[in-house]
Amino acid sequence: MRRTINSGILVIFTGILLSCTNGKKGDSSMALAAILGNQPSASREQVVSRYADLAYESYNKNYQDLVVLQTAVNALVTTPSAANLTAAKNAWIKARASYLLTEAFRFAGGPIDVASISSINWQGCGAGTNYAGDTTYACESLINSWPLDEIAIDNYIQGGNNTTSFASILGKNGDISIASGGNTDSTTIILTGWHAIEYLLWGQDNSGSPQSYNQVAGLGDYTCFTGSPGTCNSNGQGGTNGGTGSNRGNYLKTVTDALVGHLKLVRDSWGTAAAPGAYRQTFLADPNTSLTQVFRGLGKFIAGEWGGDRLKGIYAHDQEDEHSCFSDNTKSDFYYDAQSVLNLWTGSYTLVKGNPSSSGPGLSALLGILGQGNIQSEITQARDTFCVNNAESIADPNYTSSCPSGSISGRYDQIIMNGFNGFPGSQSPDYPTLQNAQVLIGDRLKRDFVSAATALGITITDFTNK
Repeated sequence: MRRTINSGILVIFTGILLSCTNGKKGDSSMALAAILGNQPSASREQVVSRYADLAYESYNKNYQDLVVLQTAVNALVTTPSAANLTAAKNAWIKARASYLLTEAFRFAGGPIDVASISSINWQGCGAGTNYAGDTTYACESLINSWPLDEIAIDNYIQGGNNTTSFASILGKNGDISIASGGNTDSTTIILTGWHAIEYLLWGQDNSGSPQSYNQVAGLGDYTCFTGSPGTCNSNGQGGTNGGTGSNRGNYLKTVTDALVGHLKLVRDSWGTAAAPGAYRQTFLADPNTSLTQVFRGLGKFIAGEWGGDRLKGIYAHDQEDEHSCFSDNTKSDFYYDAQSVLNLWTGSYTLVKGNPSSSGPGLSALLGILGQGNIQSEITQARDTFCVNNAESIADPNYTSSCPSGSISGRYDQIIMNGFNGFPGSQSPDYPTLQNAQVLIGDRLKRDFVSAATALGITITDFTNK
């Protein structure tokens, strides 16, 4: 196929050179530039292979960070102290960043989102051997589900459940009997994953006066994890509600261990070029089908998830629409979601801004320079809209105390709530910037990404994040 394309270019190029003798050198140069500018710089096979490499690299980096979190949680549970709680929170913040760089792999039919792939005996995540599933749960649903009814976790712990069995915890997932008062939505009864751990470390984000003003992140205290009869309330501070500290510590350790195990399952399903996982081999076997899944999955992520459900919550002015509400880490969620898409588009794995750790042909290489449009600049603009500057995020790889002009420097929950629905304060000057970001991602980037896919013969019509 490549020989045919190159031969065609040579014939056209020869014709252009001959036409120069007729005094049309300027027109010919422009034509040549147009031809070469629309040629891909890599084959589909090369791009698909690089995508698989990025998948493993992304999940592996997060796995390494999660092991650090696991160690910090073990130390906190074994020896509750203010220093150990801070260390666990910082480890969560750091590991969360590298997890978010995996999110652009969602919705593409891969192991993160699919509970059953019969051709490779993939059965999702669960409480089986090495945390394997039985086709009941897609891994993402146990790793990163949101929104979360945190009182259900308190009710589970308070009910005397001191078991360290993950199967016991998972068995109550979705059980409305442990929901907070008035909650009838079983999908919010989430007892596992990132946000369950986040809640246990920070407690509810209702600091300040009046209640729920959210001046800082949750004020969880290490005394939550002291042994019986130590107790903890839903604010994460000493009180009479929430169960004994030893139960709470056991719960935290159990769900953290499960998160590590589930992430490892997804990572290993990809594997490396030298030691390929089962899904990687299936993925590379049919580049055209895989690329169609990749582009359609990214379309769903861009318009349905990142620029959709997560960011459209700004119009409801409700704290429940803040993705990482307990830690006040939501700006990082948006920052790294953008970087995740940028990594796949450019083919470079970048965690710390401006410092890629690996590179190769990304999705953009299929289009040629002229066919790439404004996609890279739009993703970059979306990323740089969010400044990672909250004091609680100091362990974040891109933390800064000085936000660039035009970026969002305030706290996300205050931005979407202040001055609305009778909430104290006046509208934040950052709010219009958030609105512009939603339009940038949900409209402009969506449009340009669909156009790029269409140029490759791939249609994208479904933007639901399912």
